Amino acid sequence: MKIFSSLIFELIGTGKDIDFMERYTFIFILLCSAGWVGISYLAAYLSGWRRFAEVYKKDGEFDGRKHHFKSAGIGSANYGGCLIVGANNRELFLGMIFLLKLGHKDLLIPLAEVKGTEIKRLIFFKYVRLTIKGFPKDIIQIDKRTADLIERESENAWQYERVKEETNA
Repeated sequence: MKIFSSLIFELIGTGKDIDFMERYTFIFILLCSAGWVGISYLAAYLSGWRRFAEVYKKDGEFDGRKHHFKSAGIGSANYGGCLIVGANNRELFLGMIFLLKLGHKDLLIPLAEVKGTEIKRLIFFKYVRLTIKGFPKDIIQIDKRTADLIERESENAWQYERVKEETNA
């Protein structure tokens, strides 16, 4: 601790000719970095991602295409544009972009354990709610286009339950 505090004092300096920003830049960067790491780990905890990772942590390589900058609502967290999604005929890959990687281990979930149900929200938007076997309270909500992408990439090995449209016959 003594070495760290002496490093800060050395970087900050004691001269009065140094302006405020130069004096506190190091501390500002340190606090922002610590905040970013803390927020990333907190989001992983609150969303349920860490619970998923205990069971579905990726050990090997994923054999399939990955699609970056997808969005999902996972538990109480909203991952807008930070998700990496991939699928093959056996498993679903979920990962985070580099900036949120801390606390978010890549996941490989067998498709047989993923159930998808289309839900309508608002007027124009359709979403698909994913539930993972063994995690009934941890819901992943993705837009319909991402669910269609998973279906295509899995070569229809996984399909979600669609809402039946009412027809006036």
